[in-house]
Amino acid sequence: GKQLLYEYCEEFNVPFSRTQKMIVGTTNEEKEILQNLKGTAEKNGVNLELISGQDAIDREPNLFAVSALLSPTTGIIDATELAASLLHQAETHGVNLALETKINTVTQNSQILVNGTSAGEEFEAEFDCLVNAAGHGAHSLTKSYWTDAPILPATFAKGNYFSIAGKAPFKTLIYPVPGTESLGIHYTIDIHGRGQLGPNVEWVNRPSYEVDPNLETEFRNAAKKYWPGVEDRELMPGYSGIRPRVEAKDFVIHSNKNIVTLLGIESPGLTSSLAIAELLSADF
Repeated sequence: GKQLLYEYCEEFNVPFSRTQKMIVGTTNEEKEILQNLKGTAEKNGVNLELISGQDAIDREPNLFAVSALLSPTTGIIDATELAASLLHQAETHGVNLALETKINTVTQNSQILVNGTSAGEEFEAEFDCLVNAAGHGAHSLTKSYWTDAPILPATFAKGNYFSIAGKAPFKTLIYPVPGTESLGIHYTIDIHGRGQLGPNVEWVNRPSYEVDPNLETEFRNAAKKYWPGVEDRELMPGYSGIRPRVEAKDFVIHSNKNIVTLLGIESPGLTSSLAIAELLSADF
């Protein structure tokens, strides 16, 4: 997916930057975990280099590290520009975008019958095939055609970000050793060079996109393990999102005759997006 995305960005002038990434171990115990991660990466054809803490600090002087895994091909893209570009390419090839449209039910026969509302008006339409990639709405649509779809968690996995005021402390993306629920609160930089920390995992009963300023302490405590200088920097509430999480620990790509359903496409879903599209095009 990553290579497809780089090639697309180059061909269609979507802003991106090959920033590289370091997964940082801050204890001897974490050094062993990094060695295991490197082995797993190699089995999956991912190129990671295990480097010393001093090598990591030489690359990023504001960093604290005992050891690190370097990903030389990691990068960032302008996700908004990517979405606009993909829409333009789709419309160029005959796709129609229907805004203010909600799908209420999907009935699967030899044809697929869809009922919904568009701009307040009810409609009914038939299709030869359907890709259910409705994000948080995807699971509710499966009820009429996939009775044993993966179960959703009882609560929502919210991820918050805090923005870093002033000059970005690193040019490289900095990740801690991953935990069981997430990749941990890491440092990223956007396409305009602005640094940020996140996301965390906040379990909430209903979706809410406000970032609680009281979470700042949690973010500082997490970041100072690999960035001691965070104590001297101002952090501001940034943005948040709700992960499309299911009980399965991997992407769910389920083909059922003429319907393909995508569930649980959280990170690295964006990186994988064009590879997923290639996979689906083969199904149809």
